[in-house]
Amino acid sequence: MAKSPEPILFLITGSRGSGKTTFCDLLARSAREAGWNVAGIISRPVFEGSQRTAIDAEDLSSGAVRRLAVRSQSPTPGSKHWAFDDAAVDWGNHVFSNSTPCDLLIVDELGPLEIDRGEGWQAGLAAVDSKEYAVAVVVVRAELLGSILVRWSDANLVEIDTPEDSTKKAKIISEQLF
Repeated sequence: MAKSPEPILFLITGSRGSGKTTFCDLLARSAREAGWNVAGIISRPVFEGSQRTAIDAEDLSSGAVRRLAVRSQSPTPGSKHWAFDDAAVDWGNHVFSNSTPCDLLIVDELGPLEIDRGEGWQAGLAAVDSKEYAVAVVVVRAELLGSILVRWSDANLVEIDTPEDSTKKAKIISEQLF
């Protein structure tokens, strides 16, 4: 499919472990194969055994990775389980500030820090607001969808139920876009 003159925005939501990041990975790979410029950040869970212990953020333009957060008994205000590294959050905002214009923008993910507290990756919100992309994919928690849909009422909602569902939906959307 040729690039649309109007930017397309997808909001990706689903429960933890449903495959939202996998969806983003698959879309990024398909876009690159089609010759698209991919930018933004994917947040990858880090496991020790079956326990999720940290979150790494990957810059999709450079491949650079930073430890964004660690599971903590003293979480960052606004987070239930995670202590965020301020320097990594600043780095992420720098990445997002330089992500547009691009063909595919990925913001994985926007959570309570951004939506409820006005903190975190505010530059990710600004990058999406800029509409300087052909397609944007934003991962957002289901409980925050109401707030996000007020901001981006024209977004296409993709609900991910399982990792298999994630793969299937990424394939369908890739075939339509690229």
